[in-house]
Amino acid sequence: MLITHASMTDARFDIDTLRQWLTALLQASGMRDDDAALGAGTLLHADALGIVTHGLARLPTYWSQLRRGVLRPDAQVSGHEAAGLVRIDAKRAFGPFAGARAMQIAQAHLSATRAFVPFVIEGAGHLGALATLVGPVAHSGRIALLMQSTQPVMAPAGSHGAAIGNNPIAFAAPRADGPPLLIDFAASVTALSRVLDAHRENRSIPADWAIDAAGVPTHDTAAALAGALLPMAAHKGLALAMLVQVLAGVLTGSRPDLSEKSAAPGCGAFGLVLDPASIAPDYDSDMQMWIDTYRRSAGAGARLPGERAADALQRSARDGVAVPPGLLAQLREIGLDAGVPLPG
Repeated sequence: MLITHASMTDARFDIDTLRQWLTALLQASGMRDDDAALGAGTLLHADALGIVTHGLARLPTYWSQLRRGVLRPDAQVSGHEAAGLVRIDAKRAFGPFAGARAMQIAQAHLSATRAFVPFVIEGAGHLGALATLVGPVAHSGRIALLMQSTQPVMAPAGSHGAAIGNNPIAFAAPRADGPPLLIDFAASVTALSRVLDAHRENRSIPADWAIDAAGVPTHDTAAALAGALLPMAAHKGLALAMLVQVLAGVLTGSRPDLSEKSAAPGCGAFGLVLDPASIAPDYDSDMQMWIDTYRRSAGAGARLPGERAADALQRSARDGVAVPPGLLAQLREIGLDAGVPLPG
């Protein structure tokens, strides 16, 4: 249900209402019931964690791709092992579902005699917030690393057009003393979704986020979308993107569909899952040792990656998720298009 208005502009919905609506919406697109539920839960988990650029904000793009057949709602994600590597074929399935299913497949290869499983995902759609995929692995007591190549959206200043993807990477590891360590970032100064959100809400952006088609930094979102995102930390961000491009792009034969303006399907991903208890018997105490050292230097109030997300998860469970007006209008339009009206 619609809980309340979070401000003069935002509406707030409880998570369960949104999950039920989104599950029904994905079912209406042609997804199987269980797949729709997994995909809906994974997408909304981004909003619950406070990663609002990669949750419901991405649904208009995903829905358009499902309706046009760019993504395959009936696709079944499958995997097989070859030369010690698990190869997972996403078959252009809905990205948040495909990513969650891929992590399940990879973990199923862990055993008493195998503590480390590397894997690739081929033919993937936009997987969404990678934190939503690695985080649950850490909650089960395992470690996960995941990275995805994207269509070219990033370039250094002075470039004439996008040169490489901003290629996000995420990592999660369990902690005995708190929520899992959870790291998720792209190689660009900001996510493309934040530029898209600003464009939808008619807001300007900081000049260090993007360049226009002539390679000049810009505050204008339309010019930024016609140009490219800037890399974080200059050459270091570019180097990180190149690392991911090799592992997640080259090794998977990635061929992004460049006819899509964003969230191009056909990209690849690389990851690994491992059981720390099988590799390091003193894992919990050794994790605590470096965390204690860090806190002594940084101060007792210093946060570790994942703690802010854990706080956001509690708030969203209590207070619901805020939806800005521009996105709310799009969600209502999507619901009417599918014959599954958004409640409230």
